[in-house]
Amino acid sequence: MRTVITFFLLLFCLSLQAQFVIPEGTPVVNGYDITYHNTKLDGQKLYLWGCYGCHPYIIDSAIVKKGVAIFKNKKAVLPCGIYTICKGKAVDHSTDIVLNKSNKCVITKNGSDITFSECEESEILDEFYSRLDNLPNDTPDDQLKQFLDDFINIAPESFVSKYLRAIFGFYWEY
Repeated sequence: MRTVITFFLLLFCLSLQAQFVIPEGTPVVNGYDITYHNTKLDGQKLYLWGCYGCHPYIIDSAIVKKGVAIFKNKKAVLPCGIYTICKGKAVDHSTDIVLNKSNKCVITKNGSDITFSECEESEILDEFYSRLDNLPNDTPDDQLKQFLDDFINIAPESFVSKYLRAIFGFYWEY
């Protein structure tokens, strides 16, 4: 009897875990292929970080060889979201990327210039960061809200716009 109860309890726990691993409606693509070009980091180990709730975790690592680091796994499932590539286990030399409909991305970083190909939402996020950096620290709330509204309305159905509405929805109604 104990064995049967243990078996059903284990089965129940596994089914609960499966419900929370990938949110419903999230586009899921098996495998990922992320190429990062940066000649200044030759020989360095880079990490691909993800975040599940408030818990960051390392997904993969790669060594930069001849200016290129390749993060690749044919079987892993990465749900849509924002991921970070960084040197070491700190955030210096970090680059945020958005994986949404495809888990393929090519990033080229040359000093402060960065280009993305095959991952258009990463460009949207980078543009947001660039515009946000240009705002003065003492920007009044109404101007900041207008800035967010204008940016979100560029591509209202994009993952980045939904992310910004979720983050800043605590301050303003979206």
